[in-house]
Amino acid sequence: LGESAQQLSKMRAGLCSVIPEPLLGLVTWEELERRVCGSPDVDVASLRRHTRYRGGLEESEAHIQMFWEVLEGFSQADRRLFLRFAWGRERLPLESDCT
Repeated sequence: LGESAQQLSKMRAGLCSVIPEPLLGLVTWEELERRVCGSPDVDVASLRRHTRYRGGLEESEAHIQMFWEVLEGFSQADRRLFLRFAWGRERLPLESDCT
């Protein structure tokens, strides 16, 4: 059972270099995961708010509106696959990280 003790110790030391160890007891593992990795649910409205259009494109164009409609129709699993394809990650950062 102790074969990964050294790796876990190093991971804990790295985490504690960013978050003081006494504060770790104030958050659950779920909250820590959400803050580090982002939410597992892909919020299309958030993605839409933070999308920047270039090259003369505008959100009001028909093909862009169709894109958002299709993305909203995707399951969460398909949205994560789309994000992985387009961005290399399956999760969006927390909304507060985007402002």
